Amino acid sequence: MNTTPDGVRSRPAAHSVYTGVEEDGEVGEENVEELRERLRQMKAMVSERASIKKSGIDEGFLSVVFACILVVIVGVTLYAFVVLYAAVHRRWTENPDE
Repeated sequence: MNTTPDGVRSRPAAHSVYTGVEEDGEVGEENVEELRERLRQMKAMVSERASIKKSGIDEGFLSVVFACILVVIVGVTLYAFVVLYAAVHRRWTENPDE
């Protein structure tokens, strides 16, 4: 790739040929159509892998679980606040002379 003095790489033209160095050190060339075909194959592999990899837990179930956890946390927080408020209120109203 060509780089400018700023370190920014310039993009090759759409009709250019991709040249890369292969593992054995030889220079390989692929045209745009070959690259597009490899991209289609990769997309097909990824979509196939994603459909196989599904588990029994979906997003709806996880949303319900997290909503229940949030409700429990909010409930415990409110309960603790009410109990603390009642204890402080009782403490200060028992003996107002002190």
